[in-house]
Amino acid sequence: MGDFMRLLSGWVLLLMATSASAQTILLSPGSLDFGGQLLGRASAVREITLTNIGKSDLTISQLSLTGPSVQAFQRTSGDLGSVKPLESVKIALVFTPAVLGMASAVLEIFSDDPYKAVAPVKLGGLGISSVLGGSPAAIDFGSAKAGSQSIVKSFAITNASGDSITLLEAALGGASASYKLDSVAGQISAGQTKTVNVTFLPAMGGDLSATVMLATSDQSLPKAVVMLMGKGIPMGLSAMPASLSFSDVVVGNASSASSVTLTNLTSAPLQLLSVSSDSPLFTVSPVDDSAIAAGAKTTFSVVFTPTKVGMPVANLAVHVAGASTPDLVVIASGTGIAVVPSGSGCAIGPGRSVSRGVWGALGLLWLAAYRRKAREP
Repeated sequence: MGDFMRLLSGWVLLLMATSASAQTILLSPGSLDFGGQLLGRASAVREITLTNIGKSDLTISQLSLTGPSVQAFQRTSGDLGSVKPLESVKIALVFTPAVLGMASAVLEIFSDDPYKAVAPVKLGGLGISSVLGGSPAAIDFGSAKAGSQSIVKSFAITNASGDSITLLEAALGGASASYKLDSVAGQISAGQTKTVNVTFLPAMGGDLSATVMLATSDQSLPKAVVMLMGKGIPMGLSAMPASLSFSDVVVGNASSASSVTLTNLTSAPLQLLSVSSDSPLFTVSPVDDSAIAAGAKTTFSVVFTPTKVGMPVANLAVHVAGASTPDLVVIASGTGIAVVPSGSGCAIGPGRSVSRGVWGALGLLWLAAYRRKAREP
């Protein structure tokens, strides 16, 4: 198969040469773009393939670099001399920028091509100071309540170089316990961008700053840093228990009261304004609206009165003075059940089956009906 493909390629090139071609030099590619490259650091080698598609030997007499940034491009291989018909040679170059910004030059190939004595190849590249870039370079998450509220934002990692790079896992510094970062490890192709999500969940009150350090598997490349900033609003109260569950309450009846204890976690008194329920099925007792001293406790109670069979849920919002949002929310749930009309005293709730006593009564009724049917003529 390999010999066949080489033969086929030869015939294609020969056909090109005999079809009134305007020249005998074929260059691939016709130009080179090295992309971004760190100042003073040589790029990966890029090659140009020169093929003689003419009928006679082609003589390369000179390879010359010209243009405004000629010093930034260097030829590493590509010999002068003769190239036989349908044969190819490679010319290799590297890009080593000395200044920031765009660089351009032209590689001129001199030969005895009767149609084009000088074949030009355009060269381009970009001098950069850093391969990695994080955008934005700083993220401000604003304020969030410690331990209960999260904010998600993102930044983009860009590979500004002309080569693929392999990112290592990012390192979090500073108040790292208050931030969660998506995995960043992996390869990024030249010029490509990767989006990373960051979640801010303050572990405590106060200003919480952190840094995201980005690095590649090539330790010689400069690292990039993204700054994270946020403020944790300290939680003033804690609730014990944090949730309430009322089980098997007959529809229309009120449950026994369940209590919740609130503790002031701050170092100053807190004014408790109210505890409100977003469901009329859960009734909250009036609260003591006097100030709760630092470290002190107070309680409130909740009663569940279902109006139909089901499993409703409610949010019990605890409001303190000076805050526009609830300081905390206690979740309350309950199960409303109905009494079986047979008078057996058995109750049927959502997702439950009828008790054995009820099934026994239904069985006796069925047996009596069967016997009556058997006695009929």
